[in-house]
Amino acid sequence: MNSNTYTDREIYPSFCAYVGVRDAGGRNVIFDAVSDQIIAIQPTLVELLDLCDGVHSLDDIYRAHARRNRARRDHADSPEDVRAALETLTDLKVMKFRTYRETKHARILLINPGLPFPRSRYTFQKLTPPLGLLHIAGQLHKAGHDVDIYDMALEDARPADITAYIEKNGTPWDLIGITLNMTPTSAEALRIARNIKDILPDTPLIMGGNHATMTYRDLLRDADADFVCVGMGENLMVSLCAALFAKKGRVEDVAGLAYKVGEAIRPPTPQTERIDFDALAFPAYHKIDLSRYDTNGYIPMITSTGCPFNCAYCSTFKFHGRRVNYYAPHRVVAMIERLIDAYETTKFNFLDDAFTFNRKRIVAICELLIEKRLNIQWMCNTRIDMVDEALLHIMRDAGCEGVFFGVESVEQSVLDKANKRVDFSQVEEVMRWAKQAGLKIRQSYIIGLPGETRESIERIGRFVTESNPGQVQFSMLNIFPGTDYANDPAAYGLEVLPLAWREFNINIPHVRTQHMNEDDILDAYIGLRMSLGGR
Repeated sequence: MNSNTYTDREIYPSFCAYVGVRDAGGRNVIFDAVSDQIIAIQPTLVELLDLCDGVHSLDDIYRAHARRNRARRDHADSPEDVRAALETLTDLKVMKFRTYRETKHARILLINPGLPFPRSRYTFQKLTPPLGLLHIAGQLHKAGHDVDIYDMALEDARPADITAYIEKNGTPWDLIGITLNMTPTSAEALRIARNIKDILPDTPLIMGGNHATMTYRDLLRDADADFVCVGMGENLMVSLCAALFAKKGRVEDVAGLAYKVGEAIRPPTPQTERIDFDALAFPAYHKIDLSRYDTNGYIPMITSTGCPFNCAYCSTFKFHGRRVNYYAPHRVVAMIERLIDAYETTKFNFLDDAFTFNRKRIVAICELLIEKRLNIQWMCNTRIDMVDEALLHIMRDAGCEGVFFGVESVEQSVLDKANKRVDFSQVEEVMRWAKQAGLKIRQSYIIGLPGETRESIERIGRFVTESNPGQVQFSMLNIFPGTDYANDPAAYGLEVLPLAWREFNINIPHVRTQHMNEDDILDAYIGLRMSLGGR
């Protein structure tokens, strides 16, 4: 190896995959399970190799080596000797040197993977902008970094297409991120990561999102990710770039970051610091072509994250915790005004999990919209127990056209088992309030929840007919990672059928309940769809 190859870059040594140090009958050896190579090493080298985890630089390793030897009053090898020893191991193909360009302006590629089949197969699949990536890109841009977004779902691109994209753009990105928010895209995300590493083996790769957060150990063990963002990524990505490229902070101190140390997985330290949403950058909508998405003319927005309820079928609570973070009313309205100016539209769709959680905030937003005479039309998602009659009228006066309510079941016992914590008697009342306010109503139901029977499914159909929402959405029970159903299925009387996440399909039931097997769930779903429409 040419010792001058890396003179302008920080060097981060790490073992290759399936390589580790072992004690073989009192002798220290490096064993490579791929090549079957066994290399005897001196005891003094073991301490050095313990630090070769990909997150300690060569300088860090030497300083730690010198510090330990001073404490023992032993002779410390020179920096040149330490480097020479590690370079010998790279020549033997059991170790690799990753280098990070020292810069305050990193070049970053963020990727949104598509679904397993071409878009033409997904008749009912609405393609929406990757809002999470837009928020992260905005924050990275604010920190001085250059960001590209490749929405493979929009481009209907397959994992193999990432090779041509990289070759076409020719951009030497310093960091690549793949969002793995939805479980159905996990197979595509893993294939994309593998293809990236085949052509850019030394470029660090990070995965993040809801599914990645819940399965970070699996990803670090089986996928080609160097890092996994556990939780929200806006501030984490900025901190990681500072540690990797600007020598500000250490990788191991980045809260929420999981990575491998040799073959061991280093779990993340919790992201306990409250995020100041009003200090975050404006989402980078300019990085995508909004006109190409299936938005029906409505610009999607997120004004808050999280939900304080822990429904057994949902992992939002596990991802965000009980805390709900949100933009202040004036910031929400400022974002709306900016989007009106940029896109000449007055239609918005708020995709927050619990938009009306903070009633006082929603009233303030509505008052500002009215005061500024923005005359926008908007929709939102919320829970039955997060609205009241007066609030619905205030929302209508501020331009609200419709509300999406997650009803899920018409049986109180089923809702209780799902830890929904809502009184079904409220549902009929709220539907009446919303209609009296002149709002369009959209309801959703999950078919196959524990406790559901064929008879209760029929009652769902009757209630939908009687309440007559503008739209209804049916989905089958799916067991998503991180949910209470996934963590302890037996406690809910569930039998989860063997399934790798990469084989996951939301339209193929993979669970049995005490009253319904997978065929019963599918038959009930098809029956409701055929009789009532929806999707």
